[in-house]
Amino acid sequence: NIDIEKIHKVAKEAEIYEFISSLPDKFETRIGERGIKFSGGQRQRLGIARALYRGGKILIFDEATSALDIDTEESILTTVNSLGSNYTIIIITHRLSSLKFCNNFIVVSNGKIKNEKNNIS
Repeated sequence: NIDIEKIHKVAKEAEIYEFISSLPDKFETRIGERGIKFSGGQRQRLGIARALYRGGKILIFDEATSALDIDTEESILTTVNSLGSNYTIIIITHRLSSLKFCNNFIVVSNGKIKNEKNNIS
């Protein structure tokens, strides 16, 4: 069973609701193989919404913004940051700019922890 109310809720949390609502078939739209019909940012937001729908409290983003331009990365990170108090979010990245909203970070090099820091800001 699909919970339509929950779909709308997570789409709003992932900031993809307005976009989906603007599509001719709205929430019934076929997204194509791997979301090929949508931009990188839209695919990322759909992925976030799907993860939220599944109900986990831990979200892991592995190089989630590596294929995005700087403006789209900023937008996605702002969305992820807005989820913060309800979820534990782990971001794996090579881009230091992806860490700007993080409270803690761990630098791993050659399989070993090289640096650990709290309160990045």
